[in-house]
Amino acid sequence: NKNVFDISNILTNNVNIQDLSSSFFNTITPINNNSKILINLKCTLYCSYALEERISVEIWRDLSMISQDNNIGSVIATGGLSIPYNFTFLDEPNNNNNNIIKYYLKYKLENNNSGEMMGLINIETNNINGSSNIILREL
Repeated sequence: NKNVFDISNILTNNVNIQDLSSSFFNTITPINNNSKILINLKCTLYCSYALEERISVEIWRDLSMISQDNNIGSVIATGGLSIPYNFTFLDEPNNNNNNIIKYYLKYKLENNNSGEMMGLINIETNNINGSSNIILREL
């Protein structure tokens, strides 16, 4: 009775922040209070059709941004650039009281002179809704 959920591309031509909290996320319920959570994230960014079309990525824990990478991509036009994106971070959520913790992405296009669709590609989330290439481990 497993629901198949497949989003392989999350693209936009909008320069506003794209909140992926309902489509590209993972959750963990720590067993121990004050545990550290190791976050491993893998995806592919797609951008840079035209001049200065770069992408910024934010990693969020619940309602708090824990990391940000700005202006990823090329300042010159490439006709579309695929960039492997890997992120590893040791998070200390502080007194989680064994409650569920949600990790997710937000991203923003620096600009979109070309009008092309850009964002995340080849995500391969072929599991239940909410499963993703965001791997969480309690330490």
